[in-house]
Amino acid sequence: MFITPTESKAGIPGVVERLNSGIETYFEVHDGFNLDLMWWFSLVNGSTFPASFVKLVEVFEHKKIPGGAYKSNLRKKVRSNGSVRIGLSPSLTFDISCYFYSLNATFVDSTYAFYSTDEKCYNMFSTSYLILYAVVVIIHGISIIILNKLRSSKIEVGSPHTSFFFLHQHLIINEFKEQMSPREDSSAKEDTASCEPS
Repeated sequence: MFITPTESKAGIPGVVERLNSGIETYFEVHDGFNLDLMWWFSLVNGSTFPASFVKLVEVFEHKKIPGGAYKSNLRKKVRSNGSVRIGLSPSLTFDISCYFYSLNATFVDSTYAFYSTDEKCYNMFSTSYLILYAVVVIIHGISIIILNKLRSSKIEVGSPHTSFFFLHQHLIINEFKEQMSPREDSSAKEDTASCEPS
C-alpha cells in the first residue's frame, strides 16, 4: 500500500500520476549497464519553469519482498530537477526481484505532484544469467574437447596397431645394422691388407 498526496495505491503498481499544481512532471528510468532515474518539471502553459519553485523532491525505490509487500527506500531528497544513479542494473547482479520507482514533489505554493513508474521484474533470463549460461556452455565445450584429445592420445600410444608399428620399425633397423656390419668388416680388412708391405 502506497500513500500518494491524493489517494492510496494498492496492488501491483502501474504508472500513476497525480497533479494539482499545473506543472507537468517527467520521471524516467534508464535501465542499461547502470540504473539511473531522471526527473524534471515544466509549466503546463509553456512558460519557463523556475527552479526556485521546487520546495522538495523525494525519489523512492520500491522493492517487492516475499509475501507480495514492498520495501521502500528513499534514494534522493533534493529541491530541483535532477537525477540519481541507483547502481548497477539488477539485470547484471543476478537479482530476481521486482521494482518500481516513485517521485513526490512539493512546490513553494503548497501544490504537489506524484509520479510512479510501472513495475519491472527481473528473472533467470536476465542478462547476468544469460552470460552465466553462455560461460558454462563454453567451459563445458572446452572440457569435452580436452577430454577427447586426451583419450585419443592414450589410444594412439597404447593401441596394438601402434605397438606393432614400433616393433616392425625396430626389426627393420636391426636388420639394416646386421647387413652393414659384414661390409664394414670386409672394408676394414681390405684397408689393412693394402697397408701391409709387399
